[in-house]
Amino acid sequence: MLIHLLALAYVYWLMECFMRAQLFNSRVKQFNNLKKYIMSDTGKILSALVLGAAAGAVLGLLFAPSKGSELRQKIADNTNDIIDELNDKINQGKDMIADLKSKASSKVNDLKDKAEEEMSNVKTTVKQSTSGPGTNYSR
Repeated sequence: MLIHLLALAYVYWLMECFMRAQLFNSRVKQFNNLKKYIMSDTGKILSALVLGAAAGAVLGLLFAPSKGSELRQKIADNTNDIIDELNDKINQGKDMIADLKSKASSKVNDLKDKAEEEMSNVKTTVKQSTSGPGTNYSR
């Protein structure tokens, strides 16, 4: 009888592990949805900021006294600098998202493996408790 209670406790614990894994998975989905929302607004803000900075730089260069060839070179240099900065930020964001995704996936797989291992242990324990000597429960 005690073995059966232990087996039920293990099953309850496994169900709890699966529920936690599902909750974690739903939290990851919520985080991804929030990230998409933030990134869409952030992308708009970042685009406006970059365009504003570029327009300000171009206007500043246009009103500064210099030769036409020097002016074009300065505009090209500033534009390339802004593009490089923007590409760096985009790559950093992509790396961060990929890292978060791999961590979440790893955590879910670890929880799943642990739950499967415990389920296997419970099955083994139940089989051993019901097949041992003096455990014939038939009437």
